[in-house]
Amino acid sequence: MSAITDEAMQALLDVICAPDVRSILTARPPRLEDERAARIKARDLLLDALAGRRLDAGQRVVAIHAIGKRQGWPIAR
Repeated sequence: MSAITDEAMQALLDVICAPDVRSILTARPPRLEDERAARIKARDLLLDALAGRRLDAGQRVVAIHAIGKRQGWPIAR
């Protein structure tokens, strides 16, 4: 596994913390759709970083499937 750069780490933190920052600035709890969007964006950034390039949607599905298989999840066929 390759090391993550400081820039990539900062980008991930920016994405992950965005709903919390918005919540602090508006004095409202984070919206569920903002939390989900941040999680998906962070996931995609991590998958891209692991692959060393930008993945398209199909490649992301394959990568997520491989992670599930590695963790022992029963994968639907």
